Formats: sequence, C-alpha cells, structure tokens
Amino acid sequence: MGYPSIQSRRTIGVSWGLAIAGAIVLLWAGSLLGLLSLDLGQVSGGAIALAVLVRTFLHTGLFITTHEAIHGTIAPGLPGLIKELAELWLGCTRCCPTRPSRRI
Repeated sequence: MGYPSIQSRRTIGVSWGLAIAGAIVLLWAGSLLGLLSLDLGQVSGGAIALAVLVRTFLHTGLFITTHEAIHGTIAPGLPGLIKELAELWLGCTRCCPTRPSRRI
C-alpha cells in the first residue's frame, strides 16, 4: 500500500487543525452566550466557580488558537482564510477592534 503522500498528510493536518480550532471557538462562544443568559440569583456558588474555571480554560484555548493562527500553523495551506480567522479571534480575546498585524 505505501505511505500517504506529503500532500494528503498536509490536507489531513489542515482538516484536523481547522476542526479543533473551530471546536474551541464554538465552545468558547457557546459558553459565553449560555452563561450570559443565566440568572445568577438562581445559580449556586459552586456552579459559578465551575463556570469561571471552564471559561478560563476556554479563553486560554482561544488565545492559544489565535496565536497558532497568527503564525499559520493551524492550516498552513490556507493563509488567506487563517489571516481572517486570526483577526476575528484576536478581536474576541481582546473584546475590541484590532488593526492587522504586520506578521499576519
């Protein structure tokens, strides 16, 4: 049979990189929207502490995902798409508009 070609391995890497990055971003956004809709008077202190820990974990994941996108390691074969996603995700982590980086 042989080994997969370099091109097919790169395609598989791009697919996994984008899938994992997308999952992190969706979980981050979903948890943000879900937690903002809660009535804190009806939630226990333990649940709030757990939510803070989960959001901290997801925000760190979003930051790392953004960093990897800026350097182009999420999907090396799609630099244009990754540039746009990196700018979007950077705006999410900073909660304010950003200007494009020289390195992107």
